[in-house]
Amino acid sequence: MQSMMRSAAPSVDAIGDSFTKGVELAMRTLSNNASEDTKKGFSDTQKGKIMGWCFAGSWREVPGIWHEIEQAKSDEDLRVVLSQHWKKNEGDLNVQFYSIYWAEEILLSLRKVTLTKGSRATWATSEKGVSMLLLMPRTDDARMEIEEEYQLRQSVGENLSMADLRRAERTPRLPPLRWEELATLLTTYGLFLEMLFGPKNAHLRGVNAVRRQLFAMADYRHLFSKAYIANVSWAILDDGVNHFNLWVPYDDIVGARTTTALEGLVWPSSKLEMYAASLSHLQFQGTSVTFPTQWTRAIEAGGGYETPEDATHRGRGGGGGGFGGVGGGQGGGQGAGGGRKEEKRKGAKKQEGGGARSGAKEWKELHADRYNVNGPSRNPHAPAQLQNAIAAVQGGNISFPQVLKGANTSHFALAKKFGGDEFRDGICPAYSCGVCVFKYCKSAHLYDDEMPRGYPMQLCTIIKTGVANALESEDELEQPAKRQCQRRG
Repeated sequence: MQSMMRSAAPSVDAIGDSFTKGVELAMRTLSNNASEDTKKGFSDTQKGKIMGWCFAGSWREVPGIWHEIEQAKSDEDLRVVLSQHWKKNEGDLNVQFYSIYWAEEILLSLRKVTLTKGSRATWATSEKGVSMLLLMPRTDDARMEIEEEYQLRQSVGENLSMADLRRAERTPRLPPLRWEELATLLTTYGLFLEMLFGPKNAHLRGVNAVRRQLFAMADYRHLFSKAYIANVSWAILDDGVNHFNLWVPYDDIVGARTTTALEGLVWPSSKLEMYAASLSHLQFQGTSVTFPTQWTRAIEAGGGYETPEDATHRGRGGGGGGFGGVGGGQGGGQGAGGGRKEEKRKGAKKQEGGGARSGAKEWKELHADRYNVNGPSRNPHAPAQLQNAIAAVQGGNISFPQVLKGANTSHFALAKKFGGDEFRDGICPAYSCGVCVFKYCKSAHLYDDEMPRGYPMQLCTIIKTGVANALESEDELEQPAKRQCQRRG
């Protein structure tokens, strides 16, 4: 009898197998339910949130992208929708922004209309929802790792170890700590917000106010500490969390029949415009009480956000991975071993690492033969379109400084405009056009195939404008002189 009872009792292995199968079934059911919920149409509560952030009086008035997001059946469909709308920004060649990697976190946040995690900004949630930090460039290796984690979470029917679950919890990245990186990120974030919510969004207006103030202080950027730049990033993240935790009930918006009634509603607000005014004081170095201690320690240790180009330069990544699009002005995919031609031009030293990714100082050291301190530095491989644009200068009619003045810029400002992270002291516009006469020029002297994608075309537009304005000014100056000579005659 006892032997029969022992044979009927389940073994430890059988109990373990049953438990495992039960967990797998529960996880699969939970995943399917969550997936179905996020792919249904928006509820009235979700529509109220979107309408409030867009300052729209009806669902028909919200940007069309939300209707397409609502209709997207899969993550791939949603990525296509976002990518198509984002490509519209590439038409403006004068705007420098990052190419966005549409990570799972962004997709899920848009589907659920939950654009922030928690009631306040924290280090752990700094890359959650539609955080600005999610728009920073990623290397190809980082993208591949994220895709693998995404596939891992999709296959919940398989056994997941604790190591797998821990690996899926990614450590938030640090913010940019240089003025140029923050300026580009703010431009990217502003375009992203405008794509989703239109120009009336309060948080977007605040972001643009901060961006304008930073650009107004561009000449003093060498005075900004890393802590100062990081605090600006944190203020924007904190304001974003506060803003996207506010919304207007759907019934209140629909029930407001008149413009006056709509204006009387309490719409989601932002404090960034007031914060932007405080940035005008260069002595402002205050640190928010909620500023992450993790960021503070990283800054003190000399760390910070590392661009894909930096990672490539240090041998910790491959391929470009972020500065995409013509508008980005950097051209992704130019990491170690790729990008520009490896042709060794006459008089040019072979590059270390196989790419054009070099700091300005290092570039000048590698290509010292392109810098002539005893006379003009001539570019034997200047793009033809730039040589044609500058023909008026080469003909002796006007000087290059006059062209820059006509374009309402300067040599230093124009060099830094397109230098980005790749060339810290910028790209020499004079050498790009054919001749640099500055004896101690620090900007990078580039040949045509070393220039960032889209740069020659953008510079050509500026040069043509400068030449036209300079020649027009010359004509205006000559006309009074001619009339005066005629009177004397």
